[in-house]
Amino acid sequence: MPRPRFLGKLSKAETFEALEAKIPKAGYKEDDEEEGVDNRSFAAFKRMMEDAVEATRNKSRSAKEKKKTNRILAKQGWVSQMKRVQCYLGVRPRQALTIPMNPDIDPDVDFQHFEEAKRKYDAA
Repeated sequence: MPRPRFLGKLSKAETFEALEAKIPKAGYKEDDEEEGVDNRSFAAFKRMMEDAVEATRNKSRSAKEKKKTNRILAKQGWVSQMKRVQCYLGVRPRQALTIPMNPDIDPDVDFQHFEEAKRKYDAA
């Protein structure tokens, strides 16, 4: 199929007929033009398009996972804030802070350290 070509401007009917005569016929092709699309180039194009679609799918999957992770982190933050407010208002009992193990049970814990941590917890 011939490619469209700019043949020029015209101002007279004779010029139009001369330019019209220069229009290539349907079977004409330039020397550097190929015969047509072969099966190899079509298969390569099809493979390239499939790869592009797959890349888009992978991006959307990773974006969904990232949104899900952000949503979970936001909900965890809201829950901890809600619990903190409930403790402040007295609706929820205070949770134990990280107090070392009881020295009677764990011999590695110093009794004085345990008592100091318990005093700080009770003062809070």
